[in-house]
Amino acid sequence: MKKTYICNLTKIKFDFVFLKDIVKKIGQIKSIKQGEIGLILLDDEEIQRYNLKYRGVDRPTDVLAFPVDENTGEILISLDSAKKQAKIYRQSLKQEMSLLVLHGFLHLAGYKDNSKKNRLKMEKEEENILNLIKTQ
Repeated sequence: MKKTYICNLTKIKFDFVFLKDIVKKIGQIKSIKQGEIGLILLDDEEIQRYNLKYRGVDRPTDVLAFPVDENTGEILISLDSAKKQAKIYRQSLKQEMSLLVLHGFLHLAGYKDNSKKNRLKMEKEEENILNLIKTQ
């Protein structure tokens, strides 16, 4: 990964160094064609607008990923959803954000979660990579 940029458009503070480190670790394990990754942190209201515009789904989601061009990919994450999910799954916000960054990264690498078979394959890869990251 050549470059990572982060833009937090929420009022919630989050550790940018942690996010860049997660992107770096994931990039060392799983390659994508984009050399530059943007992490855009949004609230539920804003990510819902993107979800409706690009997926036709009028509700918030936790993460969306878009190849911007040949060199750049962007991962949009709802910090509101991440906080709710961290509480539901009884894990830290950093753990949940790690999973969401990874999920977006895998989408940029070509993984899909549009069917049960694809979702299970993606979840298995997420589990494998998260275990590798923990050992680094």
